[in-house]
Amino acid sequence: MDPITHPAPNWRSAGLKVAVAALLASGIYAGYRHYVQIRHEVAVLIDGPGGRGGGARSEMAKDTPAGWLRAEKLLEEVLRIHARNAFGIVALADVETQLVGAGYADRARRAEETRVKAHAKGLPFAEMFDAHALAMLQAGNAAEAEAYARALLEKYPALPAVPRFHDLLGRAQRAQGKLAEAKASFKRAQDADWRQPRYVADYAEVLLDEGDAASATAAFDRALQAHSGHLRSQIGKARAQIALLRQGRGDGKAARALLDSVLRSPEQELTPELRARALAARAEARLAGQDAVGAAEDSAAALALAPRHPAALRARAMVDAAARRPAAAQAAADRAIPLRARPAARAPGRRDRSPRRNREGSRAGSGERAGVAGAGPSARAAQGSARDALRVHFVGPPGMGCAASAGPNRSSSRASSSFASDASSAS
Repeated sequence: MDPITHPAPNWRSAGLKVAVAALLASGIYAGYRHYVQIRHEVAVLIDGPGGRGGGARSEMAKDTPAGWLRAEKLLEEVLRIHARNAFGIVALADVETQLVGAGYADRARRAEETRVKAHAKGLPFAEMFDAHALAMLQAGNAAEAEAYARALLEKYPALPAVPRFHDLLGRAQRAQGKLAEAKASFKRAQDADWRQPRYVADYAEVLLDEGDAASATAAFDRALQAHSGHLRSQIGKARAQIALLRQGRGDGKAARALLDSVLRSPEQELTPELRARALAARAEARLAGQDAVGAAEDSAAALALAPRHPAALRARAMVDAAARRPAAAQAAADRAIPLRARPAARAPGRRDRSPRRNREGSRAGSGERAGVAGAGPSARAAQGSARDALRVHFVGPPGMGCAASAGPNRSSSRASSSFASDASSAS
C-alpha cells in the first residue's frame, strides 16, 4: 500500500503512541502527586503545619505523659500513612519506652518490639539511642547505660543530639549515686539546649538531691519557662520551696497551691507515680503548716498509689516522726534511702548481730535500687532531701530542740542517730 496515498494506518499508530505516553505521564504525575501528598501529611504529623510545631516532635519534647500519649497517636498515624517512615519507627520506640518508664506497664512488650524495629533501621537517630539507653536504665543496668552514653558521645561528637547524650549519661550516673558527675552531665545538657524541660528538670532534681534548694528552685523555674505544663518541674519546684521553708525562707502557700494544681490534672495526664510524688510533697507542705491530719491523709494516699516510692516513704517517715512514732519513722526512712551502707562499710571488728535485719535490708535495698534505676531520675529525686527533711522532725531545725524526742522517751534520739548514720553512708 502506498504510504503517501494511504497514510491512515501510520496516523493511527502515532495516535496510539501519544495516547499511551499520555496515560503513562498521567500515571507518573498521579504517583508523584500522591507521594508529595504523603510527604506533606507525614511532615504535618511530625513537625506541625509549616514546621511550626504542634506535631509529634513537639509533643515528645514536652516530657510529660500527656505529651507522650499524644505523640504516640500522631506517630501511629504517620506509620499508617507511610509504614516505612524512619522517624516514625524510631520515635515510636522512644515514646513507648518513655511511657513504660512513666508507669504504663502495658506498653512494655510494644516498647521492646518497636526498639527492635528501630535498631533494624540502623540510622543514627537521637530517638533510637534514647530508647535503648532508657531501656537499660529501666532494667536496672545503670553502669551499662553509662558506658553506652559515653560511647555515643565519642562516636557522634557533632550530632545535634549531643545534649541528649549528656542527659542520658547524667541519668545513668545519678542512678548509681554519682551525684557530682551527674550534676556536671546534666549541666552540659541544659547549657547546650535550655529549651528542653527534661534536661533542665534533671539538673534541678540533682541540685535538690544535693540539698541546694535555692538553686533547684531557680532551675525548675527555667524548666517551666520551657514548658509551663511540665509536671515533674511543678512538683520539683514545690519540693524545693518546702525545703526552703524548713530553712525559714520558703513559701509554703505557693508550694501548696502548685501541688493542688498538679493534683487537679486530668487522670489520664497524671500517672500514679507522679500523683504519688505530688501527694507526698503536699504531705510535707501540710506538716510544715502544722496540718498533721491532712499530712497523714496525703502520705497514706501516696503510699497506696506507690508503696515503694521513696517520696511516699519519706513523707510517711516525716508524718510518723511528727506523731512521735520514732520506730515507724525509722523504718520508713530506711526504705526511703535504699543506698545504705554495705556491711563492708562498718568499722573493723564490728558485727551486726541482727542477721534477719541484714537480709531484709539487703533485699529491700536491691529491689528499690532496681526500681529507682528503672524509673530514671524521677524516683532518685525523691531520695535527695530525705536526710535533711527527716532531720528537721527528728532533731529540729537549727536553734530548736528535738521535735520527736522531747520528754523522757529517748528512742527518738536513737532513731535520729541511726538515721543520720545510714544517711551519711548513702551519700
